[in-house]
Amino acid sequence: MLKKALLAFGIATLTIGCGGSGDFQAGTYASIYRGAYSGTWSSATLGEHGTISFRVSDNGAVNGTLARTSDSGNLVGTIDHTGRLYATAGASSGAGTYMISGTVVLQSGHLLSNFTFNYMGVDYGGTFDTTPSGS
Repeated sequence: MLKKALLAFGIATLTIGCGGSGDFQAGTYASIYRGAYSGTWSSATLGEHGTISFRVSDNGAVNGTLARTSDSGNLVGTIDHTGRLYATAGASSGAGTYMISGTVVLQSGHLLSNFTFNYMGVDYGGTFDTTPSGS
């Protein structure tokens, strides 16, 4: 009787424990990257640089500003639970939109990124180095 009870308990535990699909769903976790950041970005391949500031919400949504030497624009996107960054940045001059993808990492109080962005059909490399801005 005890063996049957333990077997039934084990099967129930496995059934309940394996009920989820295991797939990541946006918004179902508290982002380890959440907070406000500001710093600088640069692209050696484009010969551009500027400032960047953004907020990462609890669900990984990114909203902020990306400025370069000639203009600035809104930065909107996501950072997922693995540190993948996907965003767009518009140019206030109407010069187009940057499609950004890359990775972020928290290191020694900095949120760092290596990313690729596509501007007017050409891919460029870039980096940013930000610190918590407290706002």
